[in-house]
Amino acid sequence: MLASLTTILGVAALFFLVLPGVGALTVRRRWRLFRSRIHDAVMAEPVSYGRVHRSSGARGGGNEGEGEAGLGLPADRSLDGVVRITGRLESIQDEQILWVRSDQLSVAVDMARSDVYVVAQESEAALAGPPLRTSWKRLGSIPEGARVLVCGSLDRTGDQPVIRASATAPVLAVFYDGPLSTLVRRCIWSGRQLNEYWNPATPAALAGGTLALVILAYLILSRPADRLIAQVTIALASLPAIPLLPPGVGLFYVYRRGWRRGRLLRALRDVLQLPYLFETASARIDDDADGVYTAHIVDADEGDALRAAGVLCVDTLVAGWPNRLRPFGRILSGRRQTPTARSYYYLFESSRPVDRDVELFEPMLTTDEPQRQSAQCARWARRYEIVSTLMLIVGIVLNLGLFLVVVNVLL
Repeated sequence: MLASLTTILGVAALFFLVLPGVGALTVRRRWRLFRSRIHDAVMAEPVSYGRVHRSSGARGGGNEGEGEAGLGLPADRSLDGVVRITGRLESIQDEQILWVRSDQLSVAVDMARSDVYVVAQESEAALAGPPLRTSWKRLGSIPEGARVLVCGSLDRTGDQPVIRASATAPVLAVFYDGPLSTLVRRCIWSGRQLNEYWNPATPAALAGGTLALVILAYLILSRPADRLIAQVTIALASLPAIPLLPPGVGLFYVYRRGWRRGRLLRALRDVLQLPYLFETASARIDDDADGVYTAHIVDADEGDALRAAGVLCVDTLVAGWPNRLRPFGRILSGRRQTPTARSYYYLFESSRPVDRDVELFEPMLTTDEPQRQSAQCARWARRYEIVSTLMLIVGIVLNLGLFLVVVNVLL
């Protein structure tokens, strides 16, 4: 009896916990890698006419060397550092060569090894789904003029410079709608799974686990001495539907609400770190040690005017959520007070707003130091995820116990 019970619990744990859990970790890692590659694209040197057409022996110093080291790319004689280009699709050659035209020039991109994403303009909504992840072969027809961000290694060994994959990283291609200035924030904001437990492995795992447990229950029912084990097996086979039954369904909705808030807070945490990324990237492309993307304090009236003019204030990302409820009321609690009791905003903006080198650097307002707000978001995200998971477990245990009582009466 003990051996049979151990087998049944092992089957349930394998199909309902281990396999979906491995899928969840894989999905979370995949989207974390996507956000990291967006960071790399911001840090990469923009493609320029001089960069593309200088002699292959004239290797850049300073910024170029730092770019390869900073992105963890190997030194390769055929690859001339990591670059990015933003522009429009000009044409497709030989099925895998994408020609992208920026304001200055056209550059060929080898899409043989590439990660392709499609980011919609609606991706800044509070509960927006992640970008569409696909491959170059499955992308289908792309209209001429489609806007795209490409990041990869520049190969200048042939007659025509080409952006291609390095030994360790494929080409990143992000096709997008909406303004370019908000692209990075939209990628970081939406670049995560709505719920990692529900991933491509989950439906097959739940179906396989239910079928395996039903078969085991049928075999065990043939032995009257193992009636209790058969009841437990039937209850476990119903586990995928158990959370949706009363009375535990109330706790399931609490879990969903809490998990969504945790995801929203993780997205806010990452967005609040963008000003520091932009500051670092701008310092690499500007001779001024302070860079071209800097922070300064503006008073309440100027900040309100900037918000009215369309400058992003981070608290507007959660405009549909009740700010009076924690944690948003605590993290995004409005303007803090200076020693002179005057309210203010932190304003992050570029001193060269029309320069193509800073085209990805979005102006941003925050009501507190982003580092402080980001840390608060991280803490509250963990709390929401832990509490919501506990609510789910309590609901499952409660419903499972009641289900066992019903099965005991019926069998």
